[in-house]
Amino acid sequence: MSSDLELDQFNDNNIGIDDIDINSNIQNHNQNQAEKRAHHNALERKRRDHIKGSFNDLRDVIPLLKGEKASRAHILKSATEYIQSLKTKTQQHQKIIEDLKRQNAILEFQTRLVERVKETSLYARNHEKTIKTEPDIQTTHFFVLLCHMNINFKEELKTTLTNCEDPFRAIKDIQDENGIALTQIRPALPLLDLLEVKRLDFHLAVLDDMKDRLIKRIQELAQHDDKEQLETLLEKSFAVINLTHVTPIVMEIVKHMPKIPDKYVKYIIEHEQIYSRAPIELKRLIWTDNHTLFQKELQPIISQYLTNVEEQLLQCDHNYFLQLPKQRRQTSPTIQSLVHMIGTNIKLYDIVRTSLQKLFQRTKIVHYSSLRLLLLMAFHDLENNIVSKSDSIHIFVWTLDAALKERKLDLKKQREIEQFLDAHARDTDIINKHIPFVLTDPNIVSILAKSCILLLHKQVRFDQINHL
Repeated sequence: MSSDLELDQFNDNNIGIDDIDINSNIQNHNQNQAEKRAHHNALERKRRDHIKGSFNDLRDVIPLLKGEKASRAHILKSATEYIQSLKTKTQQHQKIIEDLKRQNAILEFQTRLVERVKETSLYARNHEKTIKTEPDIQTTHFFVLLCHMNINFKEELKTTLTNCEDPFRAIKDIQDENGIALTQIRPALPLLDLLEVKRLDFHLAVLDDMKDRLIKRIQELAQHDDKEQLETLLEKSFAVINLTHVTPIVMEIVKHMPKIPDKYVKYIIEHEQIYSRAPIELKRLIWTDNHTLFQKELQPIISQYLTNVEEQLLQCDHNYFLQLPKQRRQTSPTIQSLVHMIGTNIKLYDIVRTSLQKLFQRTKIVHYSSLRLLLLMAFHDLENNIVSKSDSIHIFVWTLDAALKERKLDLKKQREIEQFLDAHARDTDIINKHIPFVLTDPNIVSILAKSCILLLHKQVRFDQINHL
């Protein structure tokens, strides 16, 4: 019984302690909630004050609401409208600035153009008096060509700018009329002006590009053997052949023409500047019909060959003459020049061959014979059968060249020479003209003399053996 009472008393004491702990926890929780709520309220007041201040600042920025009371919705609406109005004004101002820049660039360009026109007119007047004594200056001819092509220039241009009511408009019309007629290029011109790129440099760059494209197109027409188109292009472009940038185009057309009209050939020959710039293909066509002009081109080359040979003979080092014939042909600038000039033209080769023969007959200089041999074998080395086989003594010279290479005339080569002579015994030109000329070459004389001496020694030994 006493034990039961003690147990009940112990339980009552425990319940009292638990109630005290719960009450304490509730009080602490309520205190924490109050602190959190107070902190949250403080943050919320701060946030609202910040928003209110921002709206007030935004209201003061807007001219229509500055210093007045307005709702937040009204402030936001007014701010949006104000921003849109500022954006519109900015775009308008930017457009005005761009228009002013464009107008300024146009004015500067027009001013430069007027000054350039004045300078060009002055240049033309100053050089018209000296054009006859200075053939390199072709300004007057350039003006004549432009007038011939219906391009107003010089006095017409000056008159237009002087008498017009609006010079800028007149300049614009002149630019539109004579400028590059490509819509893709025109928008770039103001930009180039802003970059201070001269209109002359721009047009010259375009002209160079067009020149390359035209030359490529002409080559394609030549490959398709379109003679009619080439003739049409030549007729239209030859009038401006004196223009430096157009000359290569005309020359490219002429180069692919099988037959050049006499009027064009005559004009090219009469103008040294054009003739000097002509491609070698065109010059060959001209030389074929104008032997005198070709002879004129040959004289300095042959004279230089003789000078070089004489200088080599006077030097202590005679390596040039100790070289094999093929090496001499490959290292001789004269031979290379003649091969380049002749190409595959048999007529030009005959002219060179005949000229060397006549020079030898008149002067008796054996170096002409050496040049004749070297030239023929140079075409042989290039496998240019068109030229080398056209020479009637090609086989004969080839055999002698092989003997020079081996530095002896063996029995096989002697028989080949005998067969050639027997086969052409009735050809008086070969027997009496070409072969005697070739045999005067010092190297040929040396190899033949050496062979004769060897034969004499052999014959002497044979006779001595027979006497014994």
